[in-house]
Amino acid sequence: MERVLENPIFNSIDYGNALEWAYQAIAKIGASVTYIHKITDGNEELNHPAPIEIINFRAEIPYDVYNIEMIRDWDTKLPYTQSSYIYHKSVNTYSDTKSRNSIGGELTYTMNNNYIFTSLEEGFLELSYWAFPTSCDDKPLIPDNERYIQAVVRYIQYKEAERLWIMEQLSEQKFRYFEQDWYYYSHAAFVDVNMPNYATAETMMKNSLKAVKTPNSFDSSFLDLNAKQRYVAFFRNRYGIRR
Repeated sequence: MERVLENPIFNSIDYGNALEWAYQAIAKIGASVTYIHKITDGNEELNHPAPIEIINFRAEIPYDVYNIEMIRDWDTKLPYTQSSYIYHKSVNTYSDTKSRNSIGGELTYTMNNNYIFTSLEEGFLELSYWAFPTSCDDKPLIPDNERYIQAVVRYIQYKEAERLWIMEQLSEQKFRYFEQDWYYYSHAAFVDVNMPNYATAETMMKNSLKAVKTPNSFDSSFLDLNAKQRYVAFFRNRYGIRR
């Protein structure tokens, strides 16, 4: 906010609007690495949320979810697969009132209106998801990255400039200046925070160089996705002797 207020045009900006625009800026930049990764396993030492309870085939999605990576059963650790069945939530489809499992007995789910609709009537869900970074008083936390900070500052200034321009209190030329500034820093922030380090590049390399792909990585929650593969090659010389 100190950076926003450095420009005399914005010395009377509303603080509530600035908070809302900061959330919008984070969402528009869209860099997943800037969000907080959470798992609903109830681990208090890591400040993880409690497992989500399933009541009558549905469970409420946490309020701070940005993107859900994967869902599994908290007791059995079996993964849930997103269902493509259009009657997944219909009670008229299933003979077993306690379960709505798909063909083959897989655990399935669909999502709608802030709820996860599951194939089991009761139980607990362990979600792996990315959440909006917030402080203890629900204010947005911004990564300590200079380009990212500048992008959020520019977005707040751009939205306030847009408001002033609509009310004819700011010229269009000045409004376009703040608009272009936001576009520049938003792209710069996205590239900067998503630039892979050596460890990330090694992980990407291992996965891309696999000769034999693992088709069932989903069942192991992608534990073996980047495991090394070893090969034994046999060659024949011109006399047909294999060595």
